[in-house]
Amino acid sequence: MNNLSELRKEIDHSEFELNQFIVKLQAFMSVLNHDVNEKTLKEHPLVKGSYYLPISFMEMKLDEIFFGLWKTSNFDYKVIGNEITASIELSVYHPRIKEWITRTGAAAKKIMVDSFPEPHPGKGASKEEIKEYNIKKNQWSINPDNKKPGALEMGTFGALKADCFKNACISLGKVFGRDVNRDFVDSFNPWVPDRKKQLENLRKELSKMLELCQVTELRESIIDEVNKAQDNGYCDAKFYQEQIERLK
Repeated sequence: MNNLSELRKEIDHSEFELNQFIVKLQAFMSVLNHDVNEKTLKEHPLVKGSYYLPISFMEMKLDEIFFGLWKTSNFDYKVIGNEITASIELSVYHPRIKEWITRTGAAAKKIMVDSFPEPHPGKGASKEEIKEYNIKKNQWSINPDNKKPGALEMGTFGALKADCFKNACISLGKVFGRDVNRDFVDSFNPWVPDRKKQLENLRKELSKMLELCQVTELRESIIDEVNKAQDNGYCDAKFYQEQIERLK
C-alpha cells in the first residue's frame, strides 16, 4: 500500500511539474503575442493605409523581452536577374526553456538599372518590331550588368538586411507586428489549465462549503479525508471534486 501511495505521489508530482512548466511557456507566449502598440506603428510613405513597425521598436522589444540576449548571424545573399535576395538568422535566448532558438528572415530588393538605350520604334512600327523592342527592353532590365552606378550603395543593400531582420522578428509573435496589414488575424489562446490555480480554487470552494455544512458527521469525515490525502500527497483536482460532490 505504501509503495502504491509513494508511486501515486511521484506521478502526481511529475505531472504537476510538467503542468507548471507548460503554464510558464504559455505565459511567455502570451507576452510575445500581445497586440502591437498601435502608437508605435508608422504609415508606409508610399502605400497609403499600410502600416509597419519601425526597426528601432523591434530591437527595443527584443531587449525588453529577451533581456538583450539576442543576435543575428549568417547573413547571406545572391543576385537573381535584377533582384538581390537575402536571408538572415535571428537567435534569441528563451528564458523558459533556457536555450537559444533561431528564426530565419528573408527579403528581396530590386536593383535599379539604367534606362534602356534604344529608342521606341514609334507608332508606325509593326507588331513584330514592337515585340522585338519589348523583348530587348525586358532583357536589359533584368541584367544586373546594367545597374545604375552606386545602386546598392544608396541604401539598397542595407535596407535589404534590415528587411530580413524585420521579417525574422515578425515570426516571433504579434508584439513585433506579425498581424499588421493582415485581413485575417488570430489570437493566442492557452489551452492547458494551470493546475496550481485550479487546485487552489477547489480548496477554497471546499473550505467554504465545509463552513456552511450543518451535518457534523459529514463535515468531520471530509476533513479527515482531506488530512489523510494531504499526508499521502494525492490531493488532486479529482479528489477535491469528489469531496465537493459529497457536500452537494
